[in-house]
Amino acid sequence: PTPYPTSPTEAPTSPTGTPTSPTGAPTGFPTPTPTNNPTFAPSCDDALDLNSVTSPYHGTTTGRPNQITMLSCGNGGRGPERVFFIDLIPGESLLIRQTSNSYDSVHSLRRGGACPGTISVSCRDDPDTSPESYTNSGASTERVYFVLDAYYADDHNKHGNFVLEWSTSTP
Repeated sequence: PTPYPTSPTEAPTSPTGTPTSPTGAPTGFPTPTPTNNPTFAPSCDDALDLNSVTSPYHGTTTGRPNQITMLSCGNGGRGPERVFFIDLIPGESLLIRQTSNSYDSVHSLRRGGACPGTISVSCRDDPDTSPESYTNSGASTERVYFVLDAYYADDHNKHGNFVLEWSTSTP
């Protein structure tokens, strides 16, 4: 597999503490919910647990794979993506948004099933900095995904840097 470099702000281990190779590519990335879906690998295989990093998070989609192209907005998400996830306990809410970026992004908040989620909570092309939110109203812990993608697949504005911020709350 092709190694995907991490930005200087990404840790040299996976979100679960798994060591990475000298290039920064994960050498193994166990997740509580295996994707078993090669269509979305490696974007989902190295999805980043928001509980393993600090908000705001500075990242990049440069050098990332372009595997997820089924978003319901913004041309389907045709460029390199970065996938994040968080497990919300019953009654817990997530508020998440980009504060800035250097490219034309699209983003989707999704839930249910394996990565990248089977149910779209929201999908937005513009404005890129619009906040998205979700509250787990179920009776069990639920995994929620935030897919940060690009509108374009074949021009200079298809990838770049971003700053992501989020918070969780319980009633």
